[in-house]
Amino acid sequence: MSSRQRMETALQRGAPDRVPVFLRDLTLGLDVIDVSTPQVCAGPFDAELSSRAVVAAQRLLGHDAVVGSVQFCGLETEMLGGELQFPERGIPSILRPPFAEPGDVDRAELPDPLTDEPLANVVRSYELTSERIGSEVAILGNVEGAVTKAGMLRGLEALLMDLMTDRELAERTIAFAARMGEELADALSSHGVNCSLFVAAASDNPDLIGPADFRRYSLPGLRRIVKAGERNEVPTIFHPHGVFTDPPFSPLVRESLDQGISGFQFAERNDLALAKREWGSETCILGGVDAFTTLLLGPGERIEAETRRCLEDCGPSGYVMMCSCSLHRGMPLDHVRAMVEACHGWDGR
Repeated sequence: MSSRQRMETALQRGAPDRVPVFLRDLTLGLDVIDVSTPQVCAGPFDAELSSRAVVAAQRLLGHDAVVGSVQFCGLETEMLGGELQFPERGIPSILRPPFAEPGDVDRAELPDPLTDEPLANVVRSYELTSERIGSEVAILGNVEGAVTKAGMLRGLEALLMDLMTDRELAERTIAFAARMGEELADALSSHGVNCSLFVAAASDNPDLIGPADFRRYSLPGLRRIVKAGERNEVPTIFHPHGVFTDPPFSPLVRESLDQGISGFQFAERNDLALAKREWGSETCILGGVDAFTTLLLGPGERIEAETRRCLEDCGPSGYVMMCSCSLHRGMPLDHVRAMVEACHGWDGR
């Protein structure tokens, strides 16, 4: 089987020749090709270097699925009037959100991801990556959830305050973010993505916004992205944060599945064995090694042991090995390789 076939088989809840690995490698490849963060991410965005970074990381580490471009939170910030900072060897971050003032959202124009930089060059990176490795490797499109993106546009603390004191403003911000997500999902799923969309939804988290607002905002935003994927015959994976294997939030998994997703990635502190028992007959389970403790700190023996435990709990069918969240530059590459090789070496017994 090719890497792409492994990923496609797992998403269809089948049993590939081995469990596929998806790293959700957002800026990790910048370390592999040894370039500065501003060199790729600042200004119009360098599609060529971005794709080179993604491809080089895949060739070095051997994972089965990649995000087709270097990406980071707040990618559209400067397009909408906000400000970013680009540390030389770090991860870009938002200095001033574009909707810092309440009226900003009403003056904003929706960017076109096919023509407006830097988004258009991110889409171009996906195309280049697809041309280079897409015949063999699965390429997934990374799109933020509606509340997650709205928190970047408004500032997360401000958005959470708006939900308590000015719900109409919060709803306008979330609606704008949901439209942005749908537009980007459409662009990516028709320009380079060959396997799945991936909805990255750290702030679409019932611990933060409560189950009622998760239902009111996160799930409709998810459905918009699912429909964008369906228009291009591309399935969708959902990755909200929160402990969804605990009883207060477990009903939200069923409601997420009802939006038409093909996979659910569980973040850290979830019980993957329980998730597999409860929902593995209905959706592909994704998740694995804790990125912020085990994978970052090691040592290799601990990484290998935790990887094997996840495989034993969830494999061999309908499961994709990941770490608990995205991977960025600064993560020790030998630690990542240890996880990938432990997965490759597991014989399913």
